[in-house]
Order: sequence, then structure tokens, then C-alpha cells
Amino acid sequence: MKIFTILSLCCLAMLLFYTPTAAEEPDTTFAGSQSCQGCHGAEYTGWQNSGHAYMLVRSEGANPPEYPDLEIDMNVGGDTYTITPGVPEPPPGMDWEDIGWVNGGFFWKSRFIDSEGYLVTGADAQYNNATKEWVTWGDGEPRPYDYSCFVCHTTGPSPDDPDELFTDYPGLDGGSWAEAGVGCEACHGPSSFHVESPDDRPIEIDGFETCYYCHARAQNEMAEWRARTVNDVETGFIRHREQADMMLATTHMTNAGMDCASCHDPHKSVVFDQDGINTTCEDCHTGYEISIVDDLGDELMTKSASCVDCHMPYALRSGTQFSPYEADVRGHYWRILTDPITMAENLDTVNGAYFIHIDGDGHSGLTLDYSCLGCHIEEDVEWAAQYAVNIHQDGVTNVELIAGETPHTYSLEQNYPNPFNPTTTIEFSVREQGHAMLTVYNSIGQKVETLVDEVVNSGQYSVSWDASQMSSGAYFYRLEINGYALMKRMILIK
Repeated sequence: MKIFTILSLCCLAMLLFYTPTAAEEPDTTFAGSQSCQGCHGAEYTGWQNSGHAYMLVRSEGANPPEYPDLEIDMNVGGDTYTITPGVPEPPPGMDWEDIGWVNGGFFWKSRFIDSEGYLVTGADAQYNNATKEWVTWGDGEPRPYDYSCFVCHTTGPSPDDPDELFTDYPGLDGGSWAEAGVGCEACHGPSSFHVESPDDRPIEIDGFETCYYCHARAQNEMAEWRARTVNDVETGFIRHREQADMMLATTHMTNAGMDCASCHDPHKSVVFDQDGINTTCEDCHTGYEISIVDDLGDELMTKSASCVDCHMPYALRSGTQFSPYEADVRGHYWRILTDPITMAENLDTVNGAYFIHIDGDGHSGLTLDYSCLGCHIEEDVEWAAQYAVNIHQDGVTNVELIAGETPHTYSLEQNYPNPFNPTTTIEFSVREQGHAMLTVYNSIGQKVETLVDEVVNSGQYSVSWDASQMSSGAYFYRLEINGYALMKRMILIK
């Protein structure tokens, strides 16, 4: 009994003087992107040039923020723009000591946060990096840079205000972040514990959800379109940061199971050609070719169109619209709607906002005005629809190179068979490269069809004409190239 009493008293004493601690929790504070550099040097270097790091850049000591030394030429809207990261100066009337942070500035546009944490708005408040011009943004009243803004421009954003760095900036509206810009931990999760114990990895990246939060503006699975007037043309563009919502309505994702990481390396820049694209259209879609010709000048007249020119046109607007159907961000639908309708005729209205129509199968796409009229500026969607359905099978025209030898002259051969019903073949020879135009006229001189309208190299060519929609009678076909004009007569008998 005495022994039991003694043991009981000992246990009671232990309870009085010992409080068990809870299971040790891992350190989940943010360590900063530089903590990743030692082990992940290649990824860290690529990330520095990816643009993510420059979603928000601090200006300190009356000095402009520093950006990487990069440069690229962007061909859009019929012109070439040389783009470099950074801004040459603060908004007119301000000095760098008046600026706390630059919001963006890597590629598309730059906005500014003043020394009190407010977004600068009004005339000349935004700098567009492509056109190197100042434009109006906002109403001229200081705008708080709150959590809804910096949640996608910083690492570890929080609506709380834990220290003096942020209380000194009333325009930050009570919010804070661990690191300005989208750093490593913005996608991988807090890395402090991982740094101390490398075998315990940080949060793994999901190839879509990780990107979706910031690359889908409202996360409503619809891409918003906003009407605009550009060069007196009533048009419009999809809002910036809708790429992930667009992907949700593609067969690439629903049928092929692709995600953002299927094509993008998130550690590398896409826009500055830093090998940020690890899969191209041609890797999966082999054997598709087409040459698009426009009338904007010699340089573009010989330009061969790549897949992205038509399937990923510049249909989204971030900072600049260059022409009625070309802005500065590529679309991510890939599907081209070949009906003769404009985007304004392919919209759904939800609560007063316009969204790109999604069909009954959950899929969507871009209309021909964005895929075609950026280059073919004198045409319309009715013209484009004539060629769009079978464009990879027939091309814009069905002209075919039939001999590789260089002809000594220009010639236009008699069609065969002649008379014909309903198809016939026309051959012509070209001595030097030039813009060929082969046109068919009826007996009273009315143009009924253009068979060739493109730049061709020297050689012999063959093109067929299907006149099944024409009436019997005499027709004339005329070849124009490099100042030469040749014409012959043919007979259609039904």
C-alpha cells in the first residue's frame, strides 16, 4: 500500500510539473526564392528571366527597378516592335523617389505604385512596353493596391498586415506578402522546412490548377470579351489572363488530357525565346502546311504562316491593340470556328458581360476575324470561310508546283480538257519569284473566281478549277505577275 501511495504521488508530481508538448509542426514560413538557388541553379536562372519574378518589382533609394537584359522583335499588326523589359522613367511629373513598386514591366505593360502604396492612375499612368508609349489608365484618383491585386503578383500574399513594412503604406489596404513577384514558393509552397530537410519536398506543382488561379481572371470557366473600337472598326478582344479558362473549353484538355505544363516550361520565358515552349503544334500535328499571303509589304508577302499564327492569333489584349483583330496576347482555344461569323456574333451575355460562346459539348474557339483578318485586312469573314474548312487539304488555293526547273519566260498554257465539265486544269510558268494572280472572268468581263493570289517562286505550276456552280459558256482566265499579263479562253459545256 505504501508503495502504491508513493507511486501515485510521483505520478501526480509529474503531472503538475510536466506539460506534454504538441507534435512538432514543420516550419512553413517563406524562405525566399534565393534559398532555392543553391540546389536548383538551372531552374532559378530560368525563373529570373521568366517574367514571373517581375510581376511586382520594388523601387528603392530613388532608383528604378532592375530587369534582365533581354530583347525580342514582335511582328504584329503589320509592324515590328522591339521589346525589352523595364521602363525608361516613372510616369510624367514623377521621380523614382515617388515610386514604391512597378507593377509588371517585363513584356506587356507597366503600372506604378506610389511611395504610399497607391496605384497611379489617370493620363500617362501606364507604359506599354511594345509601343513604348504612355497611355491613360484609370480615373486619376489614387487606387488602393489591395489583396485582390497583389494576390497574383506576389509570393505568399495575405490580407493581414503583420509588420511595419506594410503599415507604412496605407495604399496597400492592410495586406502583405512574403516576396514581391511570383517566386518559387508561389507555386511550390513555403520552402523553409524543405531547405532544412531536403528529403521533405515542398508542394508539388499541378500542371493546370497551379496556373489556373492567376491565368483565369474570374475562375468562372468562361473567357470574357470586351468590345472596343480600333481604327474606326467596331471590334473587341478577350481580356488578359483568360488563357486557362480558354483551355477548359478545348479538346486538347478534355480529350487529350493536356495541361499548361504540356507545352510550357514554367521556369522559362515564352515571350523572350528562352526555351519556354517544350512542345509545339508540329510535334503532334505532322503534315499540316499552308502559306498565307497578305498585301502589307514585301516582308510579309512571302511569310509562311505557322500553326500559332492562325490557331493562336493575338486575340487577347493586355496593354496594346495593334489593329482591329490583333492585340498583344495569343489565344489558347486552338480551334478555329469556320462559320462566316465574327466574334461579336459568337458571344453569350452573363450579368451584362460578354463571354465567348461554349457549345453543347463544352468546347469553344476563335472566329475567322481573329484567325484570318489580321493579315488579310481587306477581306471579311465571308471570304475567309470559303477556304477555312479544308484549308490544310487544299490550301488557300490548290496551286501545285509541278516542275523544279527554272523557266526561261512567263507562260500561260491552254487549259485541259477544253471544252470541260465541270473541272479543268490550268498550267503556267514563272521565271522569277513574284506575286501571282490567276483570275477567271465570264464572257462579259465579270470576275467570277480568283484561283491564285500568292507569292510563288520560279517554276511551273498547275491549278485546277471546279466550275460546277457556273453556267455553260465561254470564260477567260488571266495571269498577272511581275508586270506580265497573259490571258486565254476556255469553254464550259454542261
